[in-house]
Amino acid sequence: MKVLFFGLGSIGKRYADLLKDKHELYAYRTSKKKNELMEKEVYKLEDAFKIKPDVVFITNPPHLHVTTALECAKRNIPMYIEKPISNSTLLIDKLDKTVKKNNVFTYVAYHLRFNTTLRGLKERKEIPFYFRVCCSSYLPDWRKKDYRNCYSSSRSFGGGVMLDLSHEFDYLNWLYGLKKIQGYQHKVSNLSVDCEDTFDGFVTCDKSSGSVHLDYFGRKEERSIELFFDDGYQFKLSFLMSKDVLHNVYKRQLKYFLNCLNNEETPMNNLSEAIYLFKKIMEVRNEGCIYNSRSRN
Repeated sequence: MKVLFFGLGSIGKRYADLLKDKHELYAYRTSKKKNELMEKEVYKLEDAFKIKPDVVFITNPPHLHVTTALECAKRNIPMYIEKPISNSTLLIDKLDKTVKKNNVFTYVAYHLRFNTTLRGLKERKEIPFYFRVCCSSYLPDWRKKDYRNCYSSSRSFGGGVMLDLSHEFDYLNWLYGLKKIQGYQHKVSNLSVDCEDTFDGFVTCDKSSGSVHLDYFGRKEERSIELFFDDGYQFKLSFLMSKDVLHNVYKRQLKYFLNCLNNEETPMNNLSEAIYLFKKIMEVRNEGCIYNSRSRN
């Protein structure tokens, strides 16, 4: 296939590396820095679509996702869209209508759905009456170059824990059917970010509910869910992943996507499904972030 990338940041390069041996790779870029994985790089949008790609990977910063996807949807090109869908609800419904009108295949990527621990939970018949979710990590440690210059640190670009760490909301929706998010977002640390660096809230699902904590400043990394059952059974699962394990998770997700394109697997998390969750998140996020006096911005 001809695969066109919009954006070659860390996540785009990861997918490109996984695809390079079997497909022709192209990229639409704003940077003139050549990437050896690409067959060709172009710098004008019209030149990108002259390539006639079979599929596009939208891995540019979140604030560009919707406008990029609209151009692809108009041309009936299947899309792999990295989370989050956007940084705002602007044009979201227009994109959804265009995708439906043209019957465009879409997948919004949340790789934790391919984590074996969470897949094990998905297969369980028992549903907890309560859960306690935590995702805590130190932003400068996982945005290696300079965390201040990546989208994660900018609310207007789609950064902030509610969108950047929205995997937690997504897997709760996937497991238990998320209905409502309530909570508070704050900027409390001295990190140089223009966005919320913590969220604490309550999530209501179909037959369960629980608390969610997200932050950018935890020096002791944690990604976990604790589950409470009516019969008194209680356990806690951690799904921090080594580089090798994470690499395999991305491989499984990519294989799933390619299989869906070939009608070999049942698609999940298309654009409409992802928009449902995105709007639930934005209902809370749009209430605004409280910045305290320790902010350096």
